[in-house]
Amino acid sequence: MTVLLSFFLGMFGADRFYLGKTRSGVWKLVTFGGFGYWWLFDLVLTLIGRQRDAAGHRLQGYGAYKWTVWILAGSVFAASVIAGLIGAVWTIATGADTESASTSMTALMFPLAAGIAVLAFRYRRRRSGPKPVQAPAHPRDPLPPKIRTHVEKLSALRQAYVLQAAAGTDAAAPFVSQIESLIQNVTELFRRLGSKADASQRAYAVTEYDDVLSKLAGALDRDYILDVLMNPRFWDNPAERVASVQGALRAVDRQLVDNIRQVNADRGLEFQVGVEGIRDMR
Repeated sequence: MTVLLSFFLGMFGADRFYLGKTRSGVWKLVTFGGFGYWWLFDLVLTLIGRQRDAAGHRLQGYGAYKWTVWILAGSVFAASVIAGLIGAVWTIATGADTESASTSMTALMFPLAAGIAVLAFRYRRRRSGPKPVQAPAHPRDPLPPKIRTHVEKLSALRQAYVLQAAAGTDAAAPFVSQIESLIQNVTELFRRLGSKADASQRAYAVTEYDDVLSKLAGALDRDYILDVLMNPRFWDNPAERVASVQGALRAVDRQLVDNIRQVNADRGLEFQVGVEGIRDMR
């Protein structure tokens, strides 16, 4: 997605807006891609895997799609060079006007690029040969389905807070690290429960954290705390609301650490955290 936006709409800063880099996106827009130089720089940066989002993270999927993107980009470039050479030779040989030659060569470039790409993909497939079947890095997901749903929701919300922090909302930054810590500790707890605890303890943990994580995700969503951060003037006591949800996040995170210690000590799980207050405030 970043490559496509950079190539087709990079002159207007679309790739930087997509990555959450709002300020540099505006500058790229008003300078029309830095008069072309910035557009080319960002495109090359993305193609070689050096581009990062607003939070400093490398783009996902680069390793999986690197060769596909390189082959397609290289095919378009090669086709434009070949079409240009053919057009120049044709213009010299026939005396045709430059405009008609340019139109014909532009029409030729697309099927030529497609042909080059097909040949390149076939060549790469032949060279790479059949890949050995490898065991997945995580053969067994430690998270039960209910908990996995909440973790995925929290991960998506974390990205929303990253973008909001990059846009200049300072109060959004603490939520990023808190949500990340929560996700890591939830995953670690259920990983240890899967290897050390019995079925009853796992079932108890699923019941408790299904309810708590659901309430936290609801409180962190766009219609509550994220909206409070973005539009504090529309809410009563916005600072108190933000502090309440941050307190709930810290309390649940401490409870997760306590439960992990209980699993390590081969004790029964004790759950004492209640987060009803964050729902009452809404």
